[in-house]
Amino acid sequence: MHLYRQILGSAIAIEAIPKLNGGIDPTSTQAAADFYGKVFQRVVVLSSAQAAEAAKLVENIYRNVNIALVNELRSVLSKMDIDIHEVLEAASTKPFGFSRFHPGPGVGGHCIPVDPKVSTNTGKSTLVAFATDGLMCSFLACSTSLGRHKLMASQLL
Repeated sequence: MHLYRQILGSAIAIEAIPKLNGGIDPTSTQAAADFYGKVFQRVVVLSSAQAAEAAKLVENIYRNVNIALVNELRSVLSKMDIDIHEVLEAASTKPFGFSRFHPGPGVGGHCIPVDPKVSTNTGKSTLVAFATDGLMCSFLACSTSLGRHKLMASQLL
């Protein structure tokens, strides 16, 4: 049985955070759903442990790619004397299609730096590899790796 914890790092009560649950068979899946349903307001039952893990990967990669993007935008905008926070505030006024991410040293948690590597090893995603390496290296001055990925990204555009 696989139970994925969704931790947002915000002021949301833990019991209000949906739990993703996928078991190795219907019996284990149902047992876990019944157990966690006593504590959490919503248990999302998936068809398998693999589906639950894939959902975790999608969430983590989404966050990783977007934090890397906003870090890159901060670098570009600061060279143009434009305040990234002002730009993000303005972009956040759009009532649809925008999720705000803030620049920073990276994402937290033990699995987030590993998950994109798992996906790039299995799926060979250039964008995820670029974001992952950029995020890992941005505060460690890994210019060689990042420069290689910037070159690859510029060839994609």
